Amino acid sequence: MATRHVILTGTVNWCRPWPNQIDREYEDIENGKGGNWSTEFIPDEDSVKVYNALGCKAKLRDGKIRLRRYERHPALGELGPVEVKGVDEGTAIGNGSKVAVGIDVYDYTFKGKDSRAVRWVGLDVLELVEYKKPDVSKPAVGVPVV
Repeated sequence: MATRHVILTGTVNWCRPWPNQIDREYEDIENGKGGNWSTEFIPDEDSVKVYNALGCKAKLRDGKIRLRRYERHPALGELGPVEVKGVDEGTAIGNGSKVAVGIDVYDYTFKGKDSRAVRWVGLDVLELVEYKKPDVSKPAVGVPVV
């Protein structure tokens, strides 16, 4: 259960919020945990201060944090995908896109220790850097064609 909702601003890398972009690598069906949507979030200076003040177990590493939203949680049930605003559904959100992310902050106990964590709930794309797949039909500069 969330104790509060916070909005942070910054940029994203590897942003995968769409229903068809769910990562099944850490899915644990036996324990009721589904796949997840994720992004690498780089908060701006003000948002770093806000995030650090939350006291979460997950700390910023190299100025970044991995935000996740599980599709299903053992105690909460079905959560569904991240709510996305500012772009059409399915838009490829490229590295460096400026965003506001919504996170729910919640307390939990694991092995008798109290901790605090965040769950990614929303994404508002403020300035889109559209991702374009590289053209693999053209060889890279300096690479001989065999």
